[in-house]
Amino acid sequence: MIWTSHDVNPPAKLKVFRELEMSPILTVEEETERKGSVHERYADLQEEESIMTARSNSIITQKDEELRREYCAKLEEYTESLQNEFACQNKKLEEKNSENRDENTFSKRFENVESYSTINSAAIDTTETNSMKIAAINKEMWQLQNQLQG
Repeated sequence: MIWTSHDVNPPAKLKVFRELEMSPILTVEEETERKGSVHERYADLQEEESIMTARSNSIITQKDEELRREYCAKLEEYTESLQNEFACQNKKLEEKNSENRDENTFSKRFENVESYSTINSAAIDTTETNSMKIAAINKEMWQLQNQLQG
């Protein structure tokens, strides 16, 4: 079977030939003009592309700046919350240290009281011992006086 350019469903190769048949034939001037306009359009497209790239870069820069500001704000909030938390912990530690200092002072006072008590007990024991010795000496003196008188 032979296909012609006027067939309804020609194969792919014939479609290309059919398009060539239908495309207008241009003169050299028209072809030059068409190529010039293509070059101009290409230059215009490149210029549009550079403008769009600049715009997208500007948008990206703005987004980066917004994200940086947002990040800095969140970082500042986080830093502030950490500072507050550390301040609370420091305050609690100071209170605990103060309590420990008070307990240490109380312990030292209690130890002092205990040592005073020990010293007093020793003094009382010494006094009692001395009193007994004096009583024994007085008894001996009394016995000696009785022997001398008696």
